[in-house]
Amino acid sequence: MIRTAIPVEGDWEEGKCLIEEDLSMVHTAITEHEYDTALHVATKAEQTGFALRIMVRMNRRDLTLQNQRGDTAFCLAVATGNMKLAHAMFVRNTDLATIRDSWNITPFNMAVVLGKFDMADFLCCSTKDLTTEEQARIFFQSLTDLYDIGKSMLVHVKELAVTCDIDGDTALHVLA
Repeated sequence: MIRTAIPVEGDWEEGKCLIEEDLSMVHTAITEHEYDTALHVATKAEQTGFALRIMVRMNRRDLTLQNQRGDTAFCLAVATGNMKLAHAMFVRNTDLATIRDSWNITPFNMAVVLGKFDMADFLCCSTKDLTTEEQARIFFQSLTDLYDIGKSMLVHVKELAVTCDIDGDTALHVLA
C-alpha cells in the first residue's frame, strides 16, 4: 500500500516503485477514513507533478473515483484552484465536470462559490446538463464577485435575465 506521505511529499520515485509492483495502487484507497486514492492525496497536497504522473497510469474511469465524502480528485483540483491539474484531468475525461461533490454541487458551482475566477471561467463553457435551478443558483452566486462569469452565463442562457432568486429578485435588482 502507498503510504499517505508519499503523494503528500510528492515522492514520485518511491511512489513509482510501489505502483510498478502493483498497478492496482493507482485506484486503491490509501487513507483509512476518507478513502482517498493517491491522486486525491496528491491533489489536496497540490503535488501537481506527482498527480500528473500517476494519472498517466490511470484510465478514464479511475479519474471518476470518489472518496468517502463523494469528492473526485477533479473536485479537489477545482477547490484548490489548480488549473493545470484540473485541465489535464478534464482533457482525459470530460464527464468529470458533471460529477457532483460531497455538497451535491457541480465543480463549476464549487468554483463560483469559492471565488476561483479562472476555474469558473474554464468550467462555465465545459459544464453541460445543468438544471434550470442550478443555472439560476450559479448565476446569482456569480453576481457577488464573479460578474464576468454571470455575464458569460447570461450570453448563453438569456432566460437568466428575468429569472428570480429565492427572494424574488432579478439580476437587475441584485446588482442595484
